[in-house]
Amino acid sequence: MKSESLSGWAISAALLLGVAATGPAIPAEPLKVLTAKTVPPGPLLPPPGAAAAGLTTLALNSDFTQPLQKNWLGGCPNGPDGSATDTNDNTRHIWYNNVWWGAGNQYARPCDVKTVTDRSSGGTVLDLSWQVHYQGQPGGDGHTIQTAGWNWPLPSGGSPSVGFAAPNNAYYEMVGRSEPRDDSNTMAFMTWAVTGITGGDPGTEWDAVEIGGNGGGDGAIHNWGAGGTSNWIWTTFNGAGTGNDLTNAVPNYDPKAYHAWGLRTTSDGTSMVGCAYVDNVLIKCVDLPGGLTQAEKTQRLFVLTGTGCYGGNYNNSCPLEGKTQHSYIKSIRVWSCDKWQTTQCNRPVFSGAP
Repeated sequence: MKSESLSGWAISAALLLGVAATGPAIPAEPLKVLTAKTVPPGPLLPPPGAAAAGLTTLALNSDFTQPLQKNWLGGCPNGPDGSATDTNDNTRHIWYNNVWWGAGNQYARPCDVKTVTDRSSGGTVLDLSWQVHYQGQPGGDGHTIQTAGWNWPLPSGGSPSVGFAAPNNAYYEMVGRSEPRDDSNTMAFMTWAVTGITGGDPGTEWDAVEIGGNGGGDGAIHNWGAGGTSNWIWTTFNGAGTGNDLTNAVPNYDPKAYHAWGLRTTSDGTSMVGCAYVDNVLIKCVDLPGGLTQAEKTQRLFVLTGTGCYGGNYNNSCPLEGKTQHSYIKSIRVWSCDKWQTTQCNRPVFSGAP
């Protein structure tokens, strides 16, 4: 969140990549990709930034304003969603509770993912809450859900549990907001490579948004497969461009309101560009630093969203310690091409508006 370093989530991940590299060799397994089934009535048009790049097929539609599909979340005890410690849960969930490197941490990431009525809007939303308890990790702690399971190392003959994973050409969108309005209360929306779970190539991490409750934040790209080379997409602290990239794009940005946070990634199979959006307004585009590695040319990217605190920005503490912070999410959707399940949907890279 601060200009001194890139994402705290990414720092934690980088440390864990070092641990994963010492694990046993994992044989290649067929990727299981499922599609979310919850679809609201009526046609749903792609955002303009997606349509401009030909990404018009709705590949993932998690609409949390509608009744949730049974068994939608893995990793929750005392019910149909499995056990918090069952890291071999392969029972066709769409989302999984907890980030993959902390699947069993129920104190820091409790299993209270539920829909509530948002008092600010009156509608039904997903409440991703966390009682702030910073544990000293360089990247902070928090509560995350993701569209892949935590199968590392894989059981003999097993394969990753994947509720959804996108190709390199996709448009990701999350509509959400957070409370309370504190800089340390960070809502995040990002991608990670499936092979990063299984001990294979760590791939690319696109951070569509990491935004504090008071409106300070950034978007970033970390190319772990190319040695961890990174770049900002946009910032609010003069790190990516001139001035505040977010308010340059949206001068009347209101951190209290719901916003549609978008990320478009396009690739021709050799190069790749990511473009960040808020409320369908282009913030900024950047090239993938380091370029696509051979493994990244066929990678599949799952989706994560979470609420957390980058304690390294606050003298290894969290200002909201002991309090509960919330990410309220209306929807998470991904658009791609019609052959997204079996191809990378390669096309000319697209780095302009809309």
